[in-house]
Amino acid sequence: MNPQLWATVQSTPGVHEAPELEAAGWDGVTFGDSQCLMGDAYVALTAAALMTSRIGLGIGVTNPWTRHPAVTAAAAMSAHIESGRRVALGIGRGDSSLSRLGLAPVPLPQLLSYTRAVRTYLRGGHVPAATARRGAPQVFQDRLVPLPDDSRLAWLDRVPEGSEPEVFLVASGPRTIRAAALTAEVTALSVGADPDRLREAAKIAREARPDVRLAAFIHVVVDEDTDRARMTAADGIAKFARFSHHRATELTPRFLDSFAILGPASYCRDRMLELADIGIERFHIATGCPGDYRKSSYEAFIHDVAPALRKRSEGVGAP
Repeated sequence: MNPQLWATVQSTPGVHEAPELEAAGWDGVTFGDSQCLMGDAYVALTAAALMTSRIGLGIGVTNPWTRHPAVTAAAAMSAHIESGRRVALGIGRGDSSLSRLGLAPVPLPQLLSYTRAVRTYLRGGHVPAATARRGAPQVFQDRLVPLPDDSRLAWLDRVPEGSEPEVFLVASGPRTIRAAALTAEVTALSVGADPDRLREAAKIAREARPDVRLAAFIHVVVDEDTDRARMTAADGIAKFARFSHHRATELTPRFLDSFAILGPASYCRDRMLELADIGIERFHIATGCPGDYRKSSYEAFIHDVAPALRKRSEGVGAP
């Protein structure tokens, strides 16, 4: 099966890129959830749902600290229904969203507990009250209303039956990759574009769960001028790489070319085909670049790189 190609964009009020990406042939688009750097991801997601008909729509990605699991589940399911069931919900330990609040990434146990709670809410299941309270000292007390034993999205009882949003967990380190493979529907690898690193990450996930579904976040900038691509993308790549278990101390061309795919269309095409052979079912393509330059790279990618991925022979995949 040929990999799906999803673009990543910021959640910018008044800027609606999803219709253009759908018309260009992208399979999906994910909206960042980083409240200090962009608008609300679920507002952007819903606007996109009402303006498109085919393209997949994702949150890429939310985190356990800024939204209660019931709030996340309710928002994701609402958008999923409004879109005709096209939503995928990404969850991660948190990077720019939390760092802008002076918070560290969420520890792995809390990430897994949160993900399980969200998935339970999405299925209309019951989440224990202790989990729903998330360690808060306040306990609901009322003489006429008993203390609840659990929490659930009761309104889902009035919703026609159908699949809930796919939940994918973003993972970088070995422990998180193993845990994600056992917890979420899709494990989204965030280890950069080096084929050896991505292959090793995929191996770890498959050892934990042989039938695991894999996605990957990859930075790609298509530009005939490789030096310009490196220079323009460097700052965005640096911010992303620090959460991807990379220990680089400076942005050398060697590091940039290893972590990302930067250069002419033919070079990007060959690199992407090598990664696709690992058996990744969906690529979330980012650029780390601003504005019009990002848009021109996306146009070049979907026009000059994507066709080769679409034409891959059936049966090519995991070794």
